Amino acid sequence: MINISDRDTLRTILHQLTPSANALWGKMSPQHAIEHLTISIQVSAGKKTVEQATTREEGEKIKSKLIFSDMAIPQGIISPLVGEGLAELKYNSLVEALTQLELELDYFENHYTENPDAMHVQPRMGLLNHDEWMTMHNKHFTHHLKQFGLDT
Repeated sequence: MINISDRDTLRTILHQLTPSANALWGKMSPQHAIEHLTISIQVSAGKKTVEQATTREEGEKIKSKLIFSDMAIPQGIISPLVGEGLAELKYNSLVEALTQLELELDYFENHYTENPDAMHVQPRMGLLNHDEWMTMHNKHFTHHLKQFGLDT
């Protein structure tokens, strides 16, 4: 599984993506996946605010399955942040999207260094702390990199 704290390894894997890489499943292009991961980092660091799309009880069940177990994110899961379609691309290129992702990862690290008790809403699970977000991001990055056949 990817560890987003190991930035050198993460960078090496991410830069294996090419704009024309074909997904093994799902609708996302490589740039869509990177921009989607960027948004999830922004949400986890409080830069973007989202509402919980589940009840508190449903969120706790999902959290216990996904955060507190070895369960991987299943293929074909629909993000409540994206829905059925594809989000409009924000950046001009995959390289630009990767650069922005790196900046957001820096912000995420700094945010929790300065605010170690911060908690932010994840749309399915509700409030997550830093350690829970780290588990979520590690699984989420792994999920999308496997989508493009990258060894994690």
